[in-house]
Amino acid sequence: MTEDAPEAPAAAPPSEAGPTPFHELLEIRPVNQDRGRGRMELAVQERHLRTLGIVHGGVPATLLDAAMGMAASSLRPAGHHVVTAQLNVNFIRPSRAGERLVATAEVIHSGRQTAVARGEVHTEERVLVASGTATFLYLPPLDRTGRDSSA
Repeated sequence: MTEDAPEAPAAAPPSEAGPTPFHELLEIRPVNQDRGRGRMELAVQERHLRTLGIVHGGVPATLLDAAMGMAASSLRPAGHHVVTAQLNVNFIRPSRAGERLVATAEVIHSGRQTAVARGEVHTEERVLVASGTATFLYLPPLDRTGRDSSA
């Protein structure tokens, strides 16, 4: 991950929407959000496992999506929402109960309508678990009917 923050349109403040119910269910915790960067973590529990005693692939995928979405959200145009349009995950090694997973992400492109981010999930011991990229859409504010209020 590089240290240079990408150029972007005037950014909105971090999301005021509060915690996502799905993240709360999985117990994903936001750690840090800077301009173009995000960091989330999760303590792996029995509830996160599939057969063979390893973490279900949806857990690191969700952790990556959350961290990359957090990074993209920090650069969104004022009043806009951020939704995932594409998510690519490469699973490197399995995780097990008792490990703490940390996802870090950075935006590599932010424009008027989209953002592209990359991220990694590591154990606390810095062992790479998964990596990925995602494309996000910046959606304009919607009116009460669900239509673009800027149109």
